[in-house]
Amino acid sequence: MGKKYEGKIVDIYKNYGILKSIIDDHEVTVHFIILPDMITDGVFQMTETIKYQMKNIENRKSKVYVAYNLENIVDLEIKNWKLSKHKFEKIITDDHYTYLFKKMAGNDRDISQENLNSLIKYDKQAKEFFLKWILYIESQMKDTLIYILNKLQISTTTIYRVLKGNGKTKSIVDRQFKFVKSEFMFKPEFSTLSLKRSENDPNDIVVSDCPIPLFLETLSLNELGEVLNQILQKIDLSNKKTHEKYKYLYLVKESFLELAFIRNASAHGNPLIPIVLDNNFNANYLYEMASAFPSWNSKESVEKWELFNFIRFTARSLYKQGIPLVDAGSPQLSALAFTKSLLINPAKRSFFMFFFVMLSTFEYIDSNNEEEFWNESTFFIHSILGEEVTRNYFDEFPNKEYSVKTMLTRLVLPLISYRTFEHGGQFKPILEASMNIPQKKYLVEM
Repeated sequence: MGKKYEGKIVDIYKNYGILKSIIDDHEVTVHFIILPDMITDGVFQMTETIKYQMKNIENRKSKVYVAYNLENIVDLEIKNWKLSKHKFEKIITDDHYTYLFKKMAGNDRDISQENLNSLIKYDKQAKEFFLKWILYIESQMKDTLIYILNKLQISTTTIYRVLKGNGKTKSIVDRQFKFVKSEFMFKPEFSTLSLKRSENDPNDIVVSDCPIPLFLETLSLNELGEVLNQILQKIDLSNKKTHEKYKYLYLVKESFLELAFIRNASAHGNPLIPIVLDNNFNANYLYEMASAFPSWNSKESVEKWELFNFIRFTARSLYKQGIPLVDAGSPQLSALAFTKSLLINPAKRSFFMFFFVMLSTFEYIDSNNEEEFWNESTFFIHSILGEEVTRNYFDEFPNKEYSVKTMLTRLVLPLISYRTFEHGGQFKPILEASMNIPQKKYLVEM
């Protein structure tokens, strides 16, 4: 039997409850599910202090602890808990967008319909910004990979052999080969494909090889990330002629996959900014942030995250200037707490990674569009180097001290701080020093 804990119920809602507990000297908040058969006549009956067990589940792409197997404590009075209601409960079912911004404003502040419409409009414009620049990133990634493969004269036979050696990327190859057959049959591109007779139907053909540009053309962001990671793991792309471009692909290979969250929210019309700034997007937020130390976690240690060393170095530098990433008492604790807040929240992490990949793209691949990007970004973050500032209601909502712009700017502070005059030109050397770029090693035969 698993370990039992003791905690105090603090709130009961339809379908879930919240309790507080002391675990290893840390005060934590834990959620639990309430099933219909646990409610009698609209009342949940249980002692205020209970015993429970904990298990780890997947919730909004994060690992969280939930309480289960709840037990009354003998000799304590059974309490009749009436279901609490959220202030904006009706709005949730009518208009989720409105609910999210009203929640950001707080219980003690109302928002006029005009300002609410402005917030929703600005959020939609922000999503257009992200879609535009994520498409730019995808294009740069594909062009860079094609350039390196061509420059090193790596055959498509080798590439597809490597991709078919992994279950995920094999499925991607099979699907793309079917697509290029259907899409380009009897077009000039059809002549560039290698075909063979189908094993299932001798009167049909299947694609056995195709040019890499056609293969990459319609890959989703996640598929492109999977393909890139498999190629980098199995084929050495490092060469004097391609080393800078190779470093770019290596440095962003994991970060690139994180862009899927912000890309999907933007493409599907889902609320974005309120989700990025919602600490409770991860139900385990108060549990995780009870301690910054790496040993206190529900999934993995922040020290194992690939960008932690970069963030730690930057946090130390900012701390000396009196700018802590998080007010945690020391540069190390500041870096740990900041990194953990990203690691446990896929929405925040995706936002941070978007700026990381953009900054890396400008440093290693193409800086021609950098000024345009930063000018457009002042729509929702503060200007760093005197960019053309776009002022809007994000400058003062929910209040001027902790506005949307201020909170989003602090979220990417370890990145945009390298655009200041004091730290200009240091992003690239510090990033490379903190990341372990492998030395030349051929893992497959060309």
